[in-house]
Amino acid sequence: MRPVLICVALVLALSLSGCHTLQSSSDYYGISTEGQNIVFVIDISGSMEGKQEGTLQDRAQGEAANRAGREAERAVGGAIGRALGNQVRQQATKLAGAKRELVPTIRGLEESSLFTILTFGDNVREWQDELVPAVSGNKNIAIAYVNGLDADGGTPMLAALEGAFGFPGTDAIFLMTDGQPTDATTSEILSRVRSLNASRRLALHTIGLGPDQDEEFLADLARQNGGQYVKKE
Repeated sequence: MRPVLICVALVLALSLSGCHTLQSSSDYYGISTEGQNIVFVIDISGSMEGKQEGTLQDRAQGEAANRAGREAERAVGGAIGRALGNQVRQQATKLAGAKRELVPTIRGLEESSLFTILTFGDNVREWQDELVPAVSGNKNIAIAYVNGLDADGGTPMLAALEGAFGFPGTDAIFLMTDGQPTDATTSEILSRVRSLNASRRLALHTIGLGPDQDEEFLADLARQNGGQYVKKE
């Protein structure tokens, strides 16, 4: 392959993945994270990568990403083409966009803050079983964990929120989701969170991605718990 074409492919791959792993931010989707101990609750259901569990639009977006990846492979060819195609496919999903938002936020946390990450998809998983200091080493481990996340399964949102409230010392929960809960009704979740937060009085912020989010529910969940709701198309 000609050197110029190799350089173009490498530049394109870098532009697709961005430099978010090196960026730093004091907010998450525009909501300040300064001076808080935070649990990030991240939806990694199948719809975040356009898999079968998502809506028709989610699946269409996933297939569009696959087509773009195949075109990149054919255009460049060889090992570099395959690598570039995979990069295109990965960076075109909602999960990739969510990673690009979360990584700079983790990087920008103050060292005096505590944080952890909880994901929900095929099941609920804790990155750590307690809040950890936002020092450089913990941030780097968390960022590697986030960058390695894959999407699959449903949207067990109630179980995820119950897990988030299980971390002592939390000031704020940031819930990011692209869909509707599959393990409870929205009214059940509102009631349960109201009970969990009655004595804690922590802020619960909600971020909704894409057209399948339940705007009314996410707005109510944030409003009833002293948080903000952010809608992202």
